[in-house]
Amino acid sequence: KQDDDQEQDAVEFRRPEYNLFNKENNFDKIITILPKIEEYNKIITQYFDKITLVKKLTETKALYGFTRLNTQSDLSRRQLKEYLWREQPNFKDSWLPAIQVSGEGIFFNFKEELVREFENNTDVINRVEKFRHTPRSRPLDEQKASPRFMMLHTFAHIMINTFIFECGYGAASLQERIYCSNDPDKPMAGVLIYTAAGDSEGTMGGLVRMGKAGFLERVVEKSIESSMWCSVDPVCMEISESGGQGPESLNLAACHNCGLLPETSCEAFNSYLDRGFLT
Repeated sequence: KQDDDQEQDAVEFRRPEYNLFNKENNFDKIITILPKIEEYNKIITQYFDKITLVKKLTETKALYGFTRLNTQSDLSRRQLKEYLWREQPNFKDSWLPAIQVSGEGIFFNFKEELVREFENNTDVINRVEKFRHTPRSRPLDEQKASPRFMMLHTFAHIMINTFIFECGYGAASLQERIYCSNDPDKPMAGVLIYTAAGDSEGTMGGLVRMGKAGFLERVVEKSIESSMWCSVDPVCMEISESGGQGPESLNLAACHNCGLLPETSCEAFNSYLDRGFLT
């Protein structure tokens, strides 16, 4: 049995989910449909290998610790867990407070050969290297400070901002989950955009409907168009040339007027974003 403080690699932790979203499922906790990619227009078929409509998903969130201000803490999992209680409860079996909710979503699986080509682009490499070498008081997350992750992450943010207007969901109702790995044997380049709530808002079918052919193309096209321009441009785009913006300069061309989301919607605390990687 692994020690409680030892974390399973985050990438490998998500791989079973990634594999699940790449096929059709019909279970009590998850229902997925794989439309034929040929049903979509060119703006979808040229970039994506698969589009999966997730008619039902179940999300379990567990609170494993507590810190103030800085999420990148040096504390161990055991220490973080101890901060959940003022006085440690007297119980024999270890447990964590958790909540389970249902929802729906759309899974985008990018074409791996295009992502590889993007990663090896000289301009992209130079842009990331300048970002990585910007002076900071905290170390970078090496997995997130990569062309692949930043492209996938920014795509998710821009799509969510578009879905908010197209579907009528509240800004904090949609969330992202990034599946990223440049392992040559088992690569991942996927994005899940989903809604999961304790009420009926997460199961009304509006998001799944927008993932069907004839609807999704318009959303992707609007998202790419919106990523080309920010109301703070040229400042927003040009400031990325100096190494970054926002807290700890963890974003390039992304600000509150174009690429940021409510904190509850983003799994990277609105960091590692760059519109330049989409345009």
